[in-house]
Amino acid sequence: MQTYSSGERIITEGHEASTVYLLLTSFAKVTGRRADGGEALLAIRVGGGLVGEFAAIDEGARQVRMATVTACGRKPVVVLGVEAEHFHGTLAAHDLPAQRHLMAAVVEKTRAASRRRVDNATVRFAKAPLELSRTCGDGGFGGCVRIRVPLTHLELGTLVGVSKATAERALKELREARLVDTREKYPVIREIAALAKLAGVDAII
Repeated sequence: MQTYSSGERIITEGHEASTVYLLLTSFAKVTGRRADGGEALLAIRVGGGLVGEFAAIDEGARQVRMATVTACGRKPVVVLGVEAEHFHGTLAAHDLPAQRHLMAAVVEKTRAASRRRVDNATVRFAKAPLELSRTCGDGGFGGCVRIRVPLTHLELGTLVGVSKATAERALKELREARLVDTREKYPVIREIAALAKLAGVDAII
């Protein structure tokens, strides 16, 4: 097992490697390089989740990392690394149940990424905190829900696929409606039921 403090990289985009990491604690940001040289936030992964499994699944000659994974949150990230060969051996040993579990995890990651691209900016920004609250939310914050991962406006924008300017406009609308508070580095959902209504969902996604 290995431990990573906030800001330390677990996986680096472009590196040739195929180790699969099981996150045992805390949170990690998954980012990808943009054409302008900046980084786009692709996802937040939490304890109990896998990162790096795509490179292990890819049976091509060069298993290149497609994203960077960085520890974040207030507590260090503890990970268990499994080499690709052992990863495939585990899947084979447990046969169909393990393969189904992996497939379900991959499908959910793809579905979450797709959902963020089909709504207008305000609805995207309503749904994103709700999704994060399910995995990273702290409900014991004065009746509100605080996201336990530090996020900038730019990161929230790239997470849902819009520019920083569009992100700031959408977040301003949500702040003025007193649904969210993004003035600090840890976003806070002030009215989760009203935010869910705006997002067009019945409850937390």
